[in-house]
Amino acid sequence: MGAGVVVLKKFGNEYKMLCLYKENKKGIRSYDLTKGKIDKGESDYQTAIRETYEESGIKNLSFEWGNIKLSKDSITMFIASTSDVPKISKNPHSGIYEHDGFEWNSPDVAYVLLPSFLKPFATWTKKIIKGGNHVKI
Repeated sequence: MGAGVVVLKKFGNEYKMLCLYKENKKGIRSYDLTKGKIDKGESDYQTAIRETYEESGIKNLSFEWGNIKLSKDSITMFIASTSDVPKISKNPHSGIYEHDGFEWNSPDVAYVLLPSFLKPFATWTKKIIKGGNHVKI
């Protein structure tokens, strides 16, 4: 089981999603969202907050759409906005970089870039920011 946050930031009138990436030796990027394994004794919400900070350095999250979440397969994602600037750091447990960088993308672009198991979260995000707090995917 894992949990994370779809992190949004407003650019003008448009929210964009934080997409982390890992780049292979040929320069091809694989994309991800801030998420990780739920540790023993942690709630999905606690994991989401911890993983977001560990993977992106983002501390200040505003859950302006409420404490809503979407669970697909073994992943639960929350949605929140920030004004923080991400900072990619080494994993505090393994000491390695899990990601090489980040991009802010519209939900439509994120949908194209993300692997298939994360695409439902981009679709959900798009619907949420357009005004549907109680969207089923």
